[in-house]
Amino acid sequence: MKSCILLSSSAQETAHFFLGLSKQARNARLKQEFEKYAREEFAYMVRLAKVRKLPHLASPVNN
Repeated sequence: MKSCILLSSSAQETAHFFLGLSKQARNARLKQEFEKYAREEFAYMVRLAKVRKLPHLASPVNN
């Protein structure tokens, strides 16, 4: 689960990075692209949060 937390943190940093770039972009098309990348990273964070909520898989049963 630590890897999910690290990935989520990394995704958040990346999303904020792209948001910062979008605010600095002088070209409307670049601004839209950076905002799109940020949205994708935020969506990735949501998916990671859902994975963290899944119950742990039980160990295989020996037959």
